[in-house]
Amino acid sequence: MSRPAGAYGDSGVSGMHAGSVGTPQADAMREVVAQIHPALTAAGFRKRRYTFNRTVQPGLVHVIKYLLGPADPSGVGEVPGVHMNLRGLFGVQLGVHIAESWQLQHVHRSDTDPATSSSRAAKEWVNDYDCDIREQLVSFDPDLNWMFSLHDPQSAAALQVQLLHSDALPWLQRFSTRQSILEQLEAVPVDSRDICGDAGAGPDRLLAVRMHLGAGSRQAAQQQFEAWVTHCRSELTPGAEDDGHLDFLAEFADSTGLMMPPKDAP
Repeated sequence: MSRPAGAYGDSGVSGMHAGSVGTPQADAMREVVAQIHPALTAAGFRKRRYTFNRTVQPGLVHVIKYLLGPADPSGVGEVPGVHMNLRGLFGVQLGVHIAESWQLQHVHRSDTDPATSSSRAAKEWVNDYDCDIREQLVSFDPDLNWMFSLHDPQSAAALQVQLLHSDALPWLQRFSTRQSILEQLEAVPVDSRDICGDAGAGPDRLLAVRMHLGAGSRQAAQQQFEAWVTHCRSELTPGAEDDGHLDFLAEFADSTGLMMPPKDAP
């Protein structure tokens, strides 16, 4: 799947919600999800409203979420290429949650040891925004791009079952073990954000750092961290200040026991 321009961006998807009560659109969304539910159950997913979780390893969870598009307030018009009315549309978000990475982002170091975080930080239920790696299904309709119509719930459900097997599950399968995730993270260029996605916990190199820390592989974490810091410094114009990311990295290093590489490091 290729991530469309504007996915998770300012075209309205960030304001989407699981469903509104008592509207024809909400009724159609419930019908679609109800018809998809058996296929997701067969694939090992549990359901909570319009979100589905599948635990593939302790602390490693696949997420699929169906999101009903909100209706624009009265008087708000569409602006082609900038804003579209999402009434009667829905999106499908995919994600991979990695417990130790999530904990290193949300729990203070004094609360727990990163090396044991995968078992101690496991969430009872994972939402799409808890995921480190995120993607969005793309529709076959070029006018809708990353959205799907609820005009015909039966057809919409049939399409979603098809996309589940042809797109969603194969994408999630890429991230079914920590080893396979790390191999992919370390194979991409140091500046890559392609794996985590625009709304994930990127850049990719920092996810590798957090995963190594969670596994207790401090030497590997330090090597990946140094590669990212060195890259960030190399991108700065001499004498220019960055956007605060290097300060964040210094704070992250301090909180995790990593070392910032010397500024003159190659």
